[in-house]
Amino acid sequence: MKVIINSIFSFWRPSVGRKMTLYFMLFGLIIFYVTSVIYGIHATHNFIKLTEKFINRQLVSMEYYNQQGDFISKNIGKRLPELYSLFNMLKYLPSDFNSITDFSIYCKDNKTDIWENIIIDENAFLKTEPVDDKEIIDKLNETLKKSNFHAHPYFYGTSQILTMLLNITANNDKNRYVLKIDGDIKGILGMIDKMLTIFTLFTIFILALSHFLGYLFSRKIANPIKLLAKGAATIAEGNFAYRFKVTEKNEIGYLAKSLNIMAESIEKHVSEIMRHMKMQETMNKIDKAVLSSRSRKQLLDHVIGIVSTLLNYNSIGIALRNEEKKGYDLISYYVGRRPGLISDTPFISDSEISLPGSYDTHNIFQMTSNIPEGLSHLIGKNVGSVINIPLFVTEKYKGSLMISRVEHCGFDMEEERTIKMLADQVGVALQNVQLSEEREKLFWGILIALSRTIDAKSNWTAGHSERVAAFVEKIGIEKGFTEERLVTLNISAILHDIGKIGVPEQILDKPSGLTEEEFVKISSHPQKGAEIIEDIPFYPEIKGGILHHHEKWDGSGYPANLKGYDIPEFAQIIAVADVFDAVTYDRPYRKGWSKEKAVAFLNEKKGVHFSPDIVDIFTKII
Repeated sequence: MKVIINSIFSFWRPSVGRKMTLYFMLFGLIIFYVTSVIYGIHATHNFIKLTEKFINRQLVSMEYYNQQGDFISKNIGKRLPELYSLFNMLKYLPSDFNSITDFSIYCKDNKTDIWENIIIDENAFLKTEPVDDKEIIDKLNETLKKSNFHAHPYFYGTSQILTMLLNITANNDKNRYVLKIDGDIKGILGMIDKMLTIFTLFTIFILALSHFLGYLFSRKIANPIKLLAKGAATIAEGNFAYRFKVTEKNEIGYLAKSLNIMAESIEKHVSEIMRHMKMQETMNKIDKAVLSSRSRKQLLDHVIGIVSTLLNYNSIGIALRNEEKKGYDLISYYVGRRPGLISDTPFISDSEISLPGSYDTHNIFQMTSNIPEGLSHLIGKNVGSVINIPLFVTEKYKGSLMISRVEHCGFDMEEERTIKMLADQVGVALQNVQLSEEREKLFWGILIALSRTIDAKSNWTAGHSERVAAFVEKIGIEKGFTEERLVTLNISAILHDIGKIGVPEQILDKPSGLTEEEFVKISSHPQKGAEIIEDIPFYPEIKGGILHHHEKWDGSGYPANLKGYDIPEFAQIIAVADVFDAVTYDRPYRKGWSKEKAVAFLNEKKGVHFSPDIVDIFTKII
């Protein structure tokens, strides 16, 4: 059904080529008809001239007609066979498709100006009839003003009667005489009747020739139009790089050029729109990712994530200006190091960088050759090109964002613009990071001060909590903890002995063994520590590390006699670090052990007092 409907629509909506072919065929028929009409007009015109010439010649040859005035009027009622024969000869005049059907003579009396119709009957007698038809009278009067008058058009293509009026007044006539001749123009129908076969063949020839010419011209015109339509559809589908091949220097060629200009303009505008959209998308990513950074490492991770989707790069580095040390604090992707939460940030001095005189980190610059060796600390070795974008916070230089690649091609304007946008947001993020770091330093300062206050209760435990925190951080890094868990683990380690604040110094510094009552007091410090931080909104893992760091793997520890993996993970880690630090430092009741002896002790108690996994990790990194 669908095929039938499509066929019907295709019939009613033919293609341009078919339309042009039909137009050519119609044009051929029109030309044929017009040619026939012109031929008919020409034949009719010749017939009129021939008739007029024949009549004048015959009348002139009749000497008595010209010599005697009013020859026709004087012979009314008489028989004039010569005149009758003359008019009969008109019926045999040569013509393609015309013939004389009737004729008559009109006479206008010179005295009365009345027109009479002089009729020649079949016996050649002349008789008269009055003329009352005003239309005929007007035509007769008009004929007297010129040599002839014919009242009908030459030809309309069908049979019709052609009326010819000829002024036949002689020089000596007082009256006026007009000859009226009616000729039957058979028209094209008459010619078809005579030459039906020839006409049919000629019509077929005209149609075939028109169809052939129409097909050729339609192909020449329609095919380029089809190509233009196909190309326009390709562009509409989104292939704005498509271009038309312009080979013709006519209207179609001009149209193709115009479409190419339009496609180029569309491609340019679409590219510009896509560039703006991509730039806006990049800005959104930068806003969401970079501005949410709370640490330098997190900031670098966000920068790397954004750059990796936008650029072909080899390494990324953020160099933060350190005016006190006259150099830069570095966070470098290529190094792969994971800075500790309490450890120092890598640093490179100005003398190590030693940039050429024309380059300044305060300005945007690119280097594609002779890259200083000092920059390898930031961007790595085997670098072909590097771009430096300064970082500003409230118009104050804070450092540089440097991105390198292996190739020596450098970075184009679009890439430089993107990196500059990134650097602007990184500068804002750095301000947030610095504020966050200052708050973090204050926070850690308070924690460390608190831990030192606790450790200061005994001359033998100074720095114990900080050393335990450093150990557990290394264990957490080895276990792949997130930065957030590392922070909470460090807090738990720093505060693991906070409960000792309520234990008397005499018990902490006692050189001999503890009594049962003293042991109860000392063993209550984990629970007291948990109670102290109860109302502080820390993560629950911090409390677990403080409360259970004296539990033992076999369940013989305190305060809850937890066993194996029931012991919180933070408590497992702190327990190993706590014992290691405690046994390697002097106590009032014994000398500190060597590292080897302490490690041997941990291995001995592995699976008894301590988590086997934690001991294995600790002994590997210690």
